[in-house]
Amino acid sequence: MLDINSLLLPFIHLLAGICFIGLHIGIRANAIFYFCENENALIKTLNILRRQIYTFFILMIIMALSTIYAIIDNGTNPMFNTLASTQWSLYVFLTINLSYIYYQYTLCVAAKENKLLICNEKIALIIYYFIPLNILISLIGVLFALIISTII
Repeated sequence: MLDINSLLLPFIHLLAGICFIGLHIGIRANAIFYFCENENALIKTLNILRRQIYTFFILMIIMALSTIYAIIDNGTNPMFNTLASTQWSLYVFLTINLSYIYYQYTLCVAAKENKLLICNEKIALIIYYFIPLNILISLIGVLFALIISTII
């Protein structure tokens, strides 16, 4: 039986996942613009990065809530439970990774001396290592979401 939960929740989940991946790809594609040579550009870059980090967390919450409601509706299917559990483990890993990105961001903001050098190192760590890892894990999560949407 097709109801609103079986149609709308997978769509919301996939849309949030695709936006999550797109935001990561946008950051990685424009990596050169995140490195600054003066304090004014650094402040602007940190404000942009802060907004993007908050957007990551909002999209993670949307994906988690849509998965919770899907689990509530389809908790009896063992294949669905296995895929949903695996997807939740991916979400936990992404949340830990995003928390560490936020921690690096706060270290960058809190730096007093050599702020430009420290922030460029932290931003390089985020953009060149954590963003590609998030893209890979998110693509696997979207694959699981597609498989789950066919099961629902």
